[in-house]
Amino acid sequence: MSNKSSFKFSKYRGLFNKWILFIFDSCMFTFANIAIWYIACGGTLAGSNYASTIFNAYHLIGLCVVTGLINYAFQLYKSVWSYAGYREIVLCFEAGIINAVVLCAVDKILFDYILNYSSLSLFIYVINALFLSVALVAPRIGYRILKNGMLQAVLLGNKNHNRKNVMIVGAGAMGN
Repeated sequence: MSNKSSFKFSKYRGLFNKWILFIFDSCMFTFANIAIWYIACGGTLAGSNYASTIFNAYHLIGLCVVTGLINYAFQLYKSVWSYAGYREIVLCFEAGIINAVVLCAVDKILFDYILNYSSLSLFIYVINALFLSVALVAPRIGYRILKNGMLQAVLLGNKNHNRKNVMIVGAGAMGN
């Protein structure tokens, strides 16, 4: 494979990985929202007053797109496959809070005032911010733990490996 085609392949692979993560983030966002609605409704969704809101396709698709844009603005798709550290955890929590604020605004403005549907109390959206933050952090940190754990298992299982400990000086946060 030539150097130019290798660059093209890596560019498309990176884009594909970001789309996969966007889809996964959308699923986690949906599960977090359904979980918080389930808690708020006392264990039932289908027969509640909120069923028309939570199962509204426009609500779900629109908020997933907005979530993706917020996550992109917080650069959560930039370095997920190569490095996950303190900065990414903080960004995930900030993005989770912003996502919950947007969800609250959409639910309060659109569903309460325009469509006359009932929405949840504000405390539920505070809990939702925590759920969304954990839903954003879990796949990013989980991927790194899984990858590093598999690498350690392979290295420790192979007795003939040439492993050397090194110290990187002057690498900043990446050297930790």
